[in-house]
Parts: sequence; structure tokens; C-alpha cells
Amino acid sequence: MARLGEDLTLGQLRTFICVARSGSFVRAADTLGISQPAVSEQITALEERLGYALFRRRRGTTPVLTADGTEALRKAHEIIEAADGLVKDTPGLARKTVTLSVAIGPLLCEAYLKPLLPRIYREHPQIQIDTWPLVPFSEIGKALNRGRLDLAVYTVAPHAGGWTDDLNCICDVPTVLIAPPGTRRELASGRTSLADYQFLIPGARDQVEPWAFTIFAELGIRPRLEPAFFQLADVIEQLVIDGQGIGVRMYESVKDSIREGKVELLDYRLPRMRRIIGRSPHAPPEARILEAYLREALLREREEPACTRETGRLEAVPSSREGTVAPPPQNRTLAPM
Repeated sequence: MARLGEDLTLGQLRTFICVARSGSFVRAADTLGISQPAVSEQITALEERLGYALFRRRRGTTPVLTADGTEALRKAHEIIEAADGLVKDTPGLARKTVTLSVAIGPLLCEAYLKPLLPRIYREHPQIQIDTWPLVPFSEIGKALNRGRLDLAVYTVAPHAGGWTDDLNCICDVPTVLIAPPGTRRELASGRTSLADYQFLIPGARDQVEPWAFTIFAELGIRPRLEPAFFQLADVIEQLVIDGQGIGVRMYESVKDSIREGKVELLDYRLPRMRRIIGRSPHAPPEARILEAYLREALLREREEPACTRETGRLEAVPSSREGTVAPPPQNRTLAPM
């Protein structure tokens, strides 16, 4: 129930927006130049004033916006923009700024959107971009249809279902198994089998568990240990480096660590993931501009993993043309492609 008698503040709303953008209370504190407890206190005070939770948070996981939080974020942006408009001297003939709300994960944001920003702001200075890394995956379709989001950029498992079925796949993404160095030798010797290892899977369990078991079926194994799921996918690479198990990752995310010998590529081909972009029917025309930039970036030539079981040698195989990928050299596979 909302607490009466205490007005919410612009500072609380700015903190809320900052947490949603950064995907972390700690990173929001660094951005705002205040302590992490102060960020938590402001969010808690705002939640008490509104009468509902803005984030679902569990220790050790990324805070995720609730459905109420997603709607509150949209309204918070409107309030802040209106407040800024009261105190800002805007020339009467200045071009109107258009703010695009984009749901995009931190890895895609870092690898594809962030490098585009200087060019976008230079060529289209009227476009401002608000990234939403914490929108629950199940809420994306509804948010696009209702106009709360303008664009959504995701990498999803094959046959993810739900709102993803209505979107076209831009490209597919190679997925690989990575392991601590020496694992290939252990497997080749027969001293261990894939089923003996702890599998580390990216994504929330309720969203990707069926995909994980599809992987196990195509590998022809039944793991002896229950797989562990991680919403922060980059944690998986560090766990593999630390010898904690075998990880499932997109090749583009781990190719440098493979080349540097930090992790080892196992010679099993996995079902590819799909990269999709969704645009709201209510999005302003500028959303098409941003979508075109993102499509171009996502379709640039990509590398394919290729190694032979005998030598363990890793090579880069470029994609043959936009939107398709060249088949890797013939090697032993347990999963039909």
C-alpha cells in the first residue's frame, strides 16, 4: 500500500532510472557519486511511497524490473524530462529531441550499441537512447506492443517461443562449449566423460532450461550433476577459468580467451542461438534509423569456431555473406546442424 504524506523526489526518480540503465546498484552508485547503501535507501523509499516493488532482487543476481517497475520507469522518464524542460533554456527553433527506449542486454550493448553511439549522435543529434537492461524477458513482447519500448535486441535460444515467434531472425550465432585447459586431453584418454562435469548455462532457469536439455540430448549425455544457470553470462567464463565446470557460451564472447589459452574449446557443435530485433508499432520514425544501424552492426562478418579433435587448433572462419554463415570444416560432431 502506498505511504501517504511523503512526496517522492526527483532525486529518487533519477536514482531509479540510473539503476535501471546500469543494471546494478553498485554501478548506479558509482555513476551518481554516492554510496551503494544510499542508492538502496532511495529505491526502498520510492518503493514504499509507491506501494509496490520496482525490482526483483536476490543476492548475487542482477536486479530485474517488475512489471510495475517497467511502467514506473516509463513514467519516471516523462517526469524527469518535464522537470528538465522547466529549467532549461531551449532555443525556440531547436530540433525536438526524440528519446528511444531500447531493451538490450549488457553484452550486446557493450559489443554493438556502444560503438555505434558516436556515429548516431553525430549523424542524428536529435536521437537520444535510453537502454533498459533489466526488463523481464517475458514482458518484452507486451512492452513493445503497448509502446513502452521502442526497440528490443536479444539473442535467444532456438524455438524460444512467446513474443520471439513474431520477429524475424537477423542472424544466427555460434554457441560453443568451453572448458578448463587440459579437459580435451582428459576426455580423449577416457578417464572422464562429458557427463561427469558441472555444466554452466547462461540465462534464467525458467527461460533456458528446455534449451539446455536440448543441448544435452544432442550431445547424447545425461549430466550427473544438475546444471547451474547464471543470468550474468560473463560469470561463466571466470568459473570455467577457475576449473568449476564446462560452460555454454556464444563464441564471439569467448574467442579471445580461447586464443589466449585461458579456456579450451571442446570439439562439439551446439544448436545456434538466434539474434532478433523487435520494433514497437508505436515507435517514432527515428526507431527505424536506430534499427538500421543495429542491423548493419549485427550482420557484419563474424568468425566461426573451427578446431580439430586431433590437434586442438583453433582457426577463424569468416561468415560467407550477410545473414548466413559458412559451414565449419568437417569434424566429428554429436549434434546435427
